[in-house]
Amino acid sequence: PIVRLDTAEHPPEVIPDLARAAIECRGMAIGDLTFDEHTLREGSVDAFAHLHLFPDLYRQMTDGKLSLSCAHGFQAFAPGVMDRVFEQAMRIVTWASFDASEPIEWGFDGAMALAAVGLGIPIVVQPVRATVLRDRETAKIAQQFRRALQMCLAARTIFPQLGS
Repeated sequence: PIVRLDTAEHPPEVIPDLARAAIECRGMAIGDLTFDEHTLREGSVDAFAHLHLFPDLYRQMTDGKLSLSCAHGFQAFAPGVMDRVFEQAMRIVTWASFDASEPIEWGFDGAMALAAVGLGIPIVVQPVRATVLRDRETAKIAQQFRRALQMCLAARTIFPQLGS
């Protein structure tokens, strides 16, 4: 299996669990960070984004096939799956960059998840407990949401069945 992660946020000790899940489902496993009262300030914009805004966006844009928070860059792929997902994720990013009239420099994890859904690849979403405080500025959250929306719209253009 192939595992990709953000070493600043994702605990490497869950790699074996993600790899095992990817192999068992013969697809993709996503480690979606979960926060509690110690790692997410209650009532903050970040809490709303993490708990509601991003999961609702992904659910609506994939007709309920995928629900992710805004912290889902921890991914594992069964052998033979990543190449197909990567190729379609690149198409999503290229399309989104064109629509945004600027290069998309981050958010590739979302494109990978959307590509897997579009390809009909099995996905297991596993909660991974966050260990660091998440308290981003509203402007950063808005920028991430715009990027996620651009990725979702591009994915629905490439994979029309996502919106059916």
